[in-house]
Amino acid sequence: MVVDKADDLNLLRPEGVLGLSPKVLEDAAENGRDFELFIDELEYHDKIERALFALDIRGEGDDSSILFGTYDQEQVEHKFSEAGSDQKDPVWMNIDSPYHWSVGLQSAMVGKTPLALSSDSVTLDSGSSLLYIPENDYGPLVRAILDGRTCNTSENGLLNCECSSNSDYESIVFSMGSAFSRHWVTIPSKYFTFLSPLSASCWILIQPTTHHHWILGSPFLRSYYTIYDLERRRIGLAGEVHSAMSWGRHLFSGVPLGFEKFLVGLYNVAFWGAIILLCLLIAYLFKRNQKEQLRLILYAN
Repeated sequence: MVVDKADDLNLLRPEGVLGLSPKVLEDAAENGRDFELFIDELEYHDKIERALFALDIRGEGDDSSILFGTYDQEQVEHKFSEAGSDQKDPVWMNIDSPYHWSVGLQSAMVGKTPLALSSDSVTLDSGSSLLYIPENDYGPLVRAILDGRTCNTSENGLLNCECSSNSDYESIVFSMGSAFSRHWVTIPSKYFTFLSPLSASCWILIQPTTHHHWILGSPFLRSYYTIYDLERRRIGLAGEVHSAMSWGRHLFSGVPLGFEKFLVGLYNVAFWGAIILLCLLIAYLFKRNQKEQLRLILYAN
């Protein structure tokens, strides 16, 4: 299947679905026929060198793109450059689901307001136009975003709230990955709001879901250049990504630049200092336990 450009998609009569999941669902494979992943088939027939694809989702008026078998290194560097970073390589995170592009969710906040989460996973979904948040997390998240603003619920279920621009709201910030290798990412409000052309209001592109994990659709995918590696079962991000140990840059944003650098440096020293002290404490307790066991042995003899 090759498509260069398409209009009137409501008249399209497709013969199948272009599946890009990391693995075929078991119930789909048990329907009496064999299913092969599109990416795996491309690699098997030597159409691509690697079993991966990359998405560059953009807003209205800009051309989005998808690459099979590789990713755009220039776009990776451009995304990092926009975020003020000189990083060259994508930030990789291992997925934790055999069937979905999912990674762990460690914590989240709106601006600098932390949220108590019931979910522990996020799924990247290019087929979703919104952010879908589990019901237990949806209420606290939306209340923190709105911060007392007046809103109405439309027929399509979206909130329509007062605003003068789609940057009036605080960003959604959360950490993805495992507990030992997590990275902070940001969704600016310009991506999860849509400014109404008829009134001073914004549509909030977030809805609740009965699923138990966050589903990150276009609002997140427009914020980052995303790479999906089937062979190594990992997701790559390019954009505003910070490792957990550099999170002090967000905690101290808004202070004078020179003082911010001092605070971030102090934060990182404290972080690594705590790790070193913990290791020393464990070594001390282990050694003391060995001495105690040796003393008991000698006493018994």
